[in-house]
Amino acid sequence: VHLRGAGARLLNGNLAEYDGHQVQVQITPPAADAACDVMEENEETLFDGLMREVGMNGFFQKRFNVLFNLVLVVFATMSNLNLVFAMAVPGHWCYVPGRELTNYTQSQWKELTLPR
Repeated sequence: VHLRGAGARLLNGNLAEYDGHQVQVQITPPAADAACDVMEENEETLFDGLMREVGMNGFFQKRFNVLFNLVLVVFATMSNLNLVFAMAVPGHWCYVPGRELTNYTQSQWKELTLPR
């Protein structure tokens, strides 16, 4: 039995619907691949049709994109980057007046002024 046409769709592994009638089918491996392709096509066209009916880029879709793709992503990345800033230990030493008046390099000045 060939179930081709606009009214044919696969309901599950061995049950199909054709023109409003449910038909018991047995699918062999080569036909199973073709049935999966038909099922994927039907699901894709169903989703596309639903999106066309709802409106492809309406107010809700724009609000959803802004809220979930911009705002929430920023907060999610901030919490992860906070760890980077919190765990970094900057090299720090206090300012000692008179450094600019000497010929010492920075490492020599640190040797003279930093406590051990």
